[in-house]
Amino acid sequence: MHSDDILHSHDWQYGNGSRSLFGIAERWSDLPAYQAFNKKVPLERILLIKADAIGDFILSLDAMLAMRQAFPNAHLTLACGPWNVEIARALDFFDEIHVVNFFESRADIPRPPFSVKLLNGLEKKFFDLIVDVRIDIDTRVMFPHLQATYKCGFDSGSHKLNQMMTMWLPHAMPPGTDMNLGMHQTLLMKRLADSVIGLFRTSPDIGRLLRERLAQPAAVDLGFAQGRIVVAINTSSGRLVKNWPLSRYQSLISWLCNKMKVAVFLLGGPDQKEDSDYLLETCRTPFLASFIGQTTLRESMDLLTRADLYIGNDTGLTHMAARMGVSSVSIFSGIDPTAMWAPVGEDVTVLRVPTPCSSCHILQLKDCNHNHSCILDITQEDVRAAVRNKIIAAHRRRMTTGVIGT
Repeated sequence: MHSDDILHSHDWQYGNGSRSLFGIAERWSDLPAYQAFNKKVPLERILLIKADAIGDFILSLDAMLAMRQAFPNAHLTLACGPWNVEIARALDFFDEIHVVNFFESRADIPRPPFSVKLLNGLEKKFFDLIVDVRIDIDTRVMFPHLQATYKCGFDSGSHKLNQMMTMWLPHAMPPGTDMNLGMHQTLLMKRLADSVIGLFRTSPDIGRLLRERLAQPAAVDLGFAQGRIVVAINTSSGRLVKNWPLSRYQSLISWLCNKMKVAVFLLGGPDQKEDSDYLLETCRTPFLASFIGQTTLRESMDLLTRADLYIGNDTGLTHMAARMGVSSVSIFSGIDPTAMWAPVGEDVTVLRVPTPCSSCHILQLKDCNHNHSCILDITQEDVRAAVRNKIIAAHRRRMTTGVIGT
């Protein structure tokens, strides 16, 4: 089938998710904060909120200087109390200073009841990013009234807010101790700033270094693909409880090779030989090859860069592929928080089913009391829909650049 025919084939018609016991399988990677994390969106207008006392403001300077240095071309606005305006102007970190009267001038005077009037027109402005640098949660009451694409700050379990990134405070110091400098306000606020910077400024050098310094050429011929789009698949992980069923991979591979007219190769360690034998026997197509147990980890990394697309569970090769810039579809269970373990890469789709029992942190499948729903409710249709979009993009890349692989 010609690539133009594939792009318009009726075989592509699948929905975005399917009804399950707990809901709909979702593309977790569509989360705006994850998109920002991976795609590094431009930030032209940034607001830092530090509305409290002079001492608090001084302790926050490391965090605010870090933001200024990380985003030198952004228009940086500071929202602060009137008593800190002179300090802020003299430091010359900020392009604009906006006074908010959230607190009284003395800390022993209760702050006034919140009103939008206290924002002095700040609510009428739009920002790409707002960061409330204050650790205590009281100033986060401003967030619903402020306009921004992304909002970041500290939070707590008792104060639910629709923030794009929340930093959770570490456990408080035990009573009677006062020696834990890890709880110092300066360090906590700097930690917030560093996390925000990392969210929008992950180093592209890591992917390049993995390719250049770690990947080793694999003496493997991909001629079996005969010019087709090439898909790499790893069917396993270090824990059975994280694995999408092998039978579903078998159906997916048959669909890929026979319907989508792509070629597939398998990667993995020697302990996956049974998986390899099963798939080769049941799929019975010349467009499936297995390199399971035949390459080192570093050679497998080279093969990943020669693929147009990678599909796998939550495992090491999945993270390698994503970080090296390989277009990827990652199938995630609910045993661990996706926000903690999602792959880092510019072209990653993460599929998961939200379940009330996540995150369970179980080690073995026998310990699951919910029929492994977090994995089993991710259907063929869910995965095919995600894979479809990646293959369409791969065909377009080839037609535009002539480049095979990533």
